[in-house]
Amino acid sequence: MKFLISMSDVEDEWGGLPPAERERIDRCHEAFIRELGPRYLGCHGLLPSTEAKTVRLHADGRTSVCDGLATPTKEPIGGFYLIEAASMEEAVEWARKGRFRPGPNEVRQIREG
Repeated sequence: MKFLISMSDVEDEWGGLPPAERERIDRCHEAFIRELGPRYLGCHGLLPSTEAKTVRLHADGRTSVCDGLATPTKEPIGGFYLIEAASMEEAVEWARKGRFRPGPNEVRQIREG
């Protein structure tokens, strides 16, 4: 089964972290990917939510586009991993191992087929 592990952070904290802490986190990501081995399907970081656009389809058929997130939050998604796991429980264990700073990782199974 495939799972998405989304990583949320307080958005403007990254830039304020000391270089040594950012380097530590980068090393943790690299080690995590190595540990995942063939379970690893990919990962990406996201640009700040201030650069996001929300496209909404309205009931009358028109669409609108607005700046920012559809649901504003103090801890927007900053990146994600795609992994393979045998179960939700296994994916949750990987999400625990893949959390390198205070904050949440959300695990969702990907619908296939």
